[in-house]
Amino acid sequence: MKSPVYLIKNISFDVQQIIQKFLINKWAIIAINNYFDSLFYFKNLYQSFVINNYIEPRCRCIRYYNSFAGRWKTRECYLCDEFECSDKYIPTNFIECIEDNSQYEKICLQCKNLKLNK
Repeated sequence: MKSPVYLIKNISFDVQQIIQKFLINKWAIIAINNYFDSLFYFKNLYQSFVINNYIEPRCRCIRYYNSFAGRWKTRECYLCDEFECSDKYIPTNFIECIEDNSQYEKICLQCKNLKLNK
């Protein structure tokens, strides 16, 4: 794919490659950011489905009054604890693309900078 750097005829190929490293493709960054937004939406939708259909009907959390502390306490059941503390109910594509992606913060920052420069 040709980029605007190749329009400059008087510089060597090595210098063109160095310049190319610092150029960003704003359309690719916007597309990736939109994909990240759709992953967040799907994760929230899936987790609300899991809470409503699997966790809440079988929840056995215990709420009791602690007289020593003078307040109500809650002991979570196994299902609620597993939902909140594990990755079992998080979609795998969300984990791969967002949680395990070391470039995620960089892409979000670049997209934010592109939106500010409009």
